[in-house]
Amino acid sequence: MSIVRTSLIALWLLASTSVVSYSQATVTPLSLGLPVEAQIKGGETRSYAVDIPAWHTARVEVEQKGVDIALAAYKPTGERFIETESPSGVIGNDLILVTADTAGVYKIYVMPSDPRAAAGTFSIKLTEIRPTNETDHQINAAAKRITKVADEATVFRQNGTREGRRAAIAKFVEVIELSRQKQDKVWEVVALITIGLLYEQLGEVQKALDFYTRGLDLTRAVGNKQYEGSSINNLAVAYLGLAEYETAVSYLSEAMELQTAAGNRRGQGVVYNNLGTAHLMLGNISRSEEYYKQALDVRREVKDERGEGFALNNLGQVYLESGDFTKAKEFFELAVALRKRIADKQGEAVTERNLGKLLVKIGDYQTAVSHLIRANELSGQLGDRRVQADTLFWLATVDAKTNNIDKAIERIELGLGIIEQIRGEIVNPQLRTGYFSTVPQFYELYASLLVQRGLASKNQADIDLSFQVSERARARTLVEILQEARIDLEKGPDAKALDELQETLNGKYRDKTTLLAGKHTPEQLAKLTGEINKLTQDVEALQVKIRRENPRYADITLGSVRSTSEIRELLDDSTVLLEYKLGDESSFVWTVTRDKVTVNVLPSRDKIEQVARAYYAAVSSPNKAVQSTAAQYQTTLDNMLLGPVSASIGKDRLAIIADGVLQFLPFSAMPRAASNEIVSLPSAGVLAELRENAKPRTAVDSNAIVFADPVFESADSRLRTKPNTSDKPVALTRVLRDVVPGQTLPRLLSSRQEARDIQALLTNTRSTVKLDFDASLDAAINSDLTKYRYVHFATHGLLNTKDPQLSGLVFSLFDINGKPKAGFMRLDDIYDLKLDADLVVLSACQTALGKDVRGEGLIGLTRGFMYAGSRQVLASLWKVDDAATAEFMKRFYRAMIKDKLPSVAALKRAQTEMKAIPRFNAPFYWAGFTLQGDWK
Repeated sequence: MSIVRTSLIALWLLASTSVVSYSQATVTPLSLGLPVEAQIKGGETRSYAVDIPAWHTARVEVEQKGVDIALAAYKPTGERFIETESPSGVIGNDLILVTADTAGVYKIYVMPSDPRAAAGTFSIKLTEIRPTNETDHQINAAAKRITKVADEATVFRQNGTREGRRAAIAKFVEVIELSRQKQDKVWEVVALITIGLLYEQLGEVQKALDFYTRGLDLTRAVGNKQYEGSSINNLAVAYLGLAEYETAVSYLSEAMELQTAAGNRRGQGVVYNNLGTAHLMLGNISRSEEYYKQALDVRREVKDERGEGFALNNLGQVYLESGDFTKAKEFFELAVALRKRIADKQGEAVTERNLGKLLVKIGDYQTAVSHLIRANELSGQLGDRRVQADTLFWLATVDAKTNNIDKAIERIELGLGIIEQIRGEIVNPQLRTGYFSTVPQFYELYASLLVQRGLASKNQADIDLSFQVSERARARTLVEILQEARIDLEKGPDAKALDELQETLNGKYRDKTTLLAGKHTPEQLAKLTGEINKLTQDVEALQVKIRRENPRYADITLGSVRSTSEIRELLDDSTVLLEYKLGDESSFVWTVTRDKVTVNVLPSRDKIEQVARAYYAAVSSPNKAVQSTAAQYQTTLDNMLLGPVSASIGKDRLAIIADGVLQFLPFSAMPRAASNEIVSLPSAGVLAELRENAKPRTAVDSNAIVFADPVFESADSRLRTKPNTSDKPVALTRVLRDVVPGQTLPRLLSSRQEARDIQALLTNTRSTVKLDFDASLDAAINSDLTKYRYVHFATHGLLNTKDPQLSGLVFSLFDINGKPKAGFMRLDDIYDLKLDADLVVLSACQTALGKDVRGEGLIGLTRGFMYAGSRQVLASLWKVDDAATAEFMKRFYRAMIKDKLPSVAALKRAQTEMKAIPRFNAPFYWAGFTLQGDWK
């Protein structure tokens, strides 16, 4: 699809090229302080006169009310000596300084910047006449120069090459300096946003975001609603390219309100288009089609052919995604014909790529190649790296389908080089993750091609490289932030400001959690969401600044990928690593030992996911009738996933790196893994970083801190105040350690026994147990957690798969006197913790889960605790039973502390013992807990 950035360049182009016969215009004299209002449309001129003494300056201000105008001043001799235009849009202010070196009547001409402009009104006023000073001359000199430089920048930009765009950026940097001399912030806004647009077209996303953000901040200060809407639109477009679709929709809704208030139909057309793209990415096909059709109507209404090309192309994309290939081809052909006619080369490249993609899908490879090569050539000339990389992917796909494997590998390697370059330029880790989630198909195809060639030729080098490619495509951002953890990014002059901003943002998130839990209006939610978006933007901008300015940040090798031999060295003789990769046509499992890497081909993603989802639904259900259906799916999955590698795994420890839906599965319940110790990992690279970050432990004691049995309800008997009888705990037949928004949180009585059992095992060592009101968020954040080898949280957990930042743990929500207090530890709070723990135990619901981001894996609480400094995290795959969890934890800690077993062996022991207890023998009660991290 095509996404549309608002281009502000056209606002000044027509002012300098309009030809008007000033001599025929009726001249209206201006009197000091008295405004004159008039109506004007494209092609018309209004003339005004001011009598100015020698060496004086007249300041003439204009308020635009529906039309964007340009101003020109003429001397008494008839010589034009200054022309100025502030691209303030159809609603805004402009001014001209008429400096008189001789006394006389000076004329001021007003004309629309666009000769096609519809009728609008303006008000013109002579605000002062005073002696000329040096600043007046500087302002006028800048006013004369700024339009010229902007026109030069536009010529470079319209050159349509990578070099032309970079030259245009240099010119707009000059425009920023001139705008400051002219004291015209609107020009600065235009330059900032246009530089952002140029960087985005060059694929330099981080720089684009930086300039868009600066432009948005300034346009808000100026108070120009039209440009604010354009700025927010462009920022939203950048987020669309980084897979932050919900964020983009929020920004676009705000942009639409601003463009509607400004009466900017062209701007509305732009936003309609981008809303269509956002909803297409979210899978809302019908809403996407609706928005694109609205965009097409508006584009035709305002006679915007370039925008019409966007709408036609995007409607083709909707029909391609919905499987209507005939209709998709029709719209793509209409779009490419229009784009060729108006010489929109960038748009032509996008549609040629889309046509090629469509033809690949219907099997017309020969015709597809001609379109893809044309798109590749155009995007290369323009410097549009993302389209260039995409064409290489589809050309490689054609090569693969026609059995030209070597050529396919050559092309996909070129495409991946571009992808890695773009990714490396994005400083913000969250946005880097978002971008990476849009390109996993490159790595999947590359790995698949290497496996295909390696198995056919029995070439071990290809098999080894295929495994390394799989590693390049997973948990990369987590690897990088673990690398960052070794340098202190939080020091420096901006650290305090970042802390304050983050605390404000945390407060807003807590407000949102409270709001969503009760009755609220859409307006309340929208207002709070807008505040969160703005604060998030400010936090991210400051984090980027801190990273860039940290002297050690540039020294670390972000994104370094371990070689296959380096990964094998991470293993011991008793551990086998299984790494799964799901693919559209075939999936793979690599078996890695200290000696060798082998690979097996598995069924496609769809076939595996169908069974895996059914199995997870059955095994994680507290309903015994549903649980009974799990066995049939379990056998099928066991055969699919472990059957091909059963000869290799034996009874060794298994380190499993899962993919997609496999991350939700309890491998410990699979028959072929029944006797194996099992540890889960996001990637082998994460294991390497955990070992790099681990500090030598000097103490040998098993000191622990346990948080359990917090106070969740105002009716809790532990409060000193009289309980509110209208606020009673929810009666549940089974208490689950789970937060359901809007529902009262039941007390977890078994968590108290769980804490006592752990403490009893640690009687001869230093341990701390926080119960009741002491199990508070303040205690968790402010305690020196670095002292503890084990950190245990027995409480309710909240999983938010749409916004992982809203996932977290719940602590006491009241003090002893019944006063409500903050008690929710969000993911960002976890990242801020300082730990030096061998193990963090999250004895709560679904704490091993998170938002599944392709190319990154599950983004949730476990990665937060790894970043904070824990080598291992024990967490749950589903909503765990309170009583069973307490029993499980008692057995786990007893095996680990009393019997001195490593945590991964203690986990297997606890699971085995739980299976022997009749009431807890179903996998629901014991298989949900999984150990992640370094097993050593």
